[in-house]
Amino acid sequence: MISSKTFLKNILGYSTATYVGAILSLISIPLSTRFFSTTEMGKINMYIAYANILMVFCNMGYEQAFVRFCNDSEEGNKIETFAGQCMFISMCALVVISVFSLLFYKKISMSVSGQFSLWCVISLILLLIPKVIIQYTTLISRMRQNIFLYSLQAISTAVVTRCIYIFAAVWDATYETATTILVASNILLCIAALIYFIPRGLFFGVYNITYVLLIRLTKYAVPLVPTFFLSMANMYLPQFVLRSHVGFDAIGIYTNAVTMASVLALVQSGFNAYWPAFVFANYKTEQKTIQTVHKYIVLVITLFAMTAVVGQDILYILVGTDFRASKRIFPILIIVPVVYTIAETTRIGIRLAQKTYYELLVSACVLALNYVLCLALIYKYTLVGAALSSALSSIFGLYIASYMANKYYRAVDSFVQMSVAIIVLLLLSYINLSLTGGLKYLLYACMYCIVIIVYKNQIVDTVNFCVKILKRKV
Repeated sequence: MISSKTFLKNILGYSTATYVGAILSLISIPLSTRFFSTTEMGKINMYIAYANILMVFCNMGYEQAFVRFCNDSEEGNKIETFAGQCMFISMCALVVISVFSLLFYKKISMSVSGQFSLWCVISLILLLIPKVIIQYTTLISRMRQNIFLYSLQAISTAVVTRCIYIFAAVWDATYETATTILVASNILLCIAALIYFIPRGLFFGVYNITYVLLIRLTKYAVPLVPTFFLSMANMYLPQFVLRSHVGFDAIGIYTNAVTMASVLALVQSGFNAYWPAFVFANYKTEQKTIQTVHKYIVLVITLFAMTAVVGQDILYILVGTDFRASKRIFPILIIVPVVYTIAETTRIGIRLAQKTYYELLVSACVLALNYVLCLALIYKYTLVGAALSSALSSIFGLYIASYMANKYYRAVDSFVQMSVAIIVLLLLSYINLSLTGGLKYLLYACMYCIVIIVYKNQIVDTVNFCVKILKRKV
């Protein structure tokens, strides 16, 4: 059985890039909200939304197949070679996506910027190419459990994604200049990755993919494509509805709250960088550890979220004046990354059983509910309605996926503690919308007490663990 010290060391090691990413996000928020108008930020975020959605079809699920099978000794492939084979398939898909995007460039560019622009779609294609390559080369380091190299790559990607485009404000604070800089910086990062990984066998054996291997990868990967598309569509659906019914200003404000909340999502990405590799390698012998980790993750991510909500007045000092209307919806939207983080520990049974079509079913149900809620709530409550539709649909998806996954692998021994944590976060959101002054903070304190009582065993164990570490150092 893996020791607590070793497990914690690995989690913290992979989370280094996460903490740096969180700092970069906090730095970028005051800069972007002061240099760019709400309208231009709305356009930039629509551009990023399209890029992320198209990435799903470029990947075709093969990046997940790479993660799932790269450590299978029966394949007989070096990890770099296997990554190159999967990347080659993704690149072929990218060619097809590029053709279709160019055919519908008017519709895409109008949705992104409100005007026809062929360059908008060409730049999207130029962005997707390096993003695919960067993704696979980063996965190589992650699956080799090379913490230093993975952290270096992840931090570089975070800088390029979250900060570089802000330099557009030096010349022209518009989405066109910002996205051009975003594309150029991704290309440069991609070149650096290729210089490092090509000599290490990245493209060796690309044309030696056996029919048996291709079929095995495809059976696992392809069912994930509609699942990831539906998940991505569910994430960005409120933006598209706001674009249709309100305008770019509303998108700029809404996505600012999403960005603020996504700082918490970085905890998920840091955890998820290590967790799947650990589970796939140890699920037969470490079920008790997996169940225990679920409880600790729920506790930690809930306390992080609660602290962010309680301290949002301090956080929003950083935000530009035009964007501070997002403060009302921030506590609602922070529920979404909490739910996604918890889901990483609860739905693993679906992938272990290779029943990936269940994820498709869950994603379809979540998207349908989100769409109905968007239509019902955005028209009446605008930004609050968009936030509620996103949070409630994600909670619904968490419970459905967790129930199905637990039938194949019991990663959660009880859903009571998790349910209490989610209810507390919903109550915090309601308190933030409805109350002010001392009563609001008194109720916040009560919410903390509830979490401490429900998770008292985990808190006591954590304190004892820290005391042992301190005693050893003394």
